[in-house]
Formats: sequence, structure tokens, C-alpha cells
Amino acid sequence: MDKITRWIKVNTEFRGIHCWPECPYPDVAFLRNPHRHTFKVEVKVLIDHDDRDIEFFQFQHRLDQVISDWYFKGTQPGHKNIEPVDLGRKSCEQIAEDIFQVLRAYGYNRRMVICVSEDGEVGAELEFEPDGTKFEPNGGLDNEGIL
Repeated sequence: MDKITRWIKVNTEFRGIHCWPECPYPDVAFLRNPHRHTFKVEVKVLIDHDDRDIEFFQFQHRLDQVISDWYFKGTQPGHKNIEPVDLGRKSCEQIAEDIFQVLRAYGYNRRMVICVSEDGEVGAELEFEPDGTKFEPNGGLDNEGIL
């Protein structure tokens, strides 16, 4: 029998402001200053079977909740039409890592591909393979007790 790898995929977005103060490149020196983006997030999760192993509407709701809890500290549910969150100097790669760690804390300890882009134009895609360890809420991430 042919091997099939199954994934579900969900998308969301949020507005944020970030910067890269240490940017060494003169042609993109504007990155040193805070600037706004609509961060587009796509998460693919490995599933085991073809009958709603993870229900994707529920997973999308969880992803929105993760972003609201983590970046907006749970103060602004339905974060899509509100003021942008200050992400400091976080990169798209770091945002993807944050999302993976918090999804793991919510029990999604599976292989994932997370893509975070700036305005849907440029961004990063990271593939995560959990190592079996549990996420620790104070494991170096600034979560301020959201879990």
C-alpha cells in the first residue's frame, strides 16, 4: 500500500510592530526602526488518519487563542481588528517558535510546519519535530503566566 502523509492546515493573521535594531545592511536600514505588518500565520499539523484526527475549525480557534493569550496577554480576544501588538525585535522565525511552544503546551505535541510572513510577502517557514519533552511555561519565553 502507498504511504500517505496527512496534514491539516489552518491560517490566521494579526497586526504587529517589530524592528531589527542591529540590522547591518544599509539598503534595508528601515528595519532598525519599529514598523507595522499584518503577520500571516499558517500552521500545518501532522495527523494520523483521514477522519478528523484534529478538527481544523477547533484547531484554528486554538491558534487564534494562542496568539491572543501569548501576544495580547488574553486582553483582546478576536485579535484581528485591533491595535497592533508590540513584538519588540522578534523575527518571523521567533514568532513561529513561540507559536509552536505554546501549541505544545496546549497538548499539540506533533510534527508541525509553521509559516509566519510579513504581509503575505516575505517570511519564514519552520518545521518542528517534538522531542517528547514537555513545554515548561518559564522555559525562556516571556509568557507571564498565561498557561
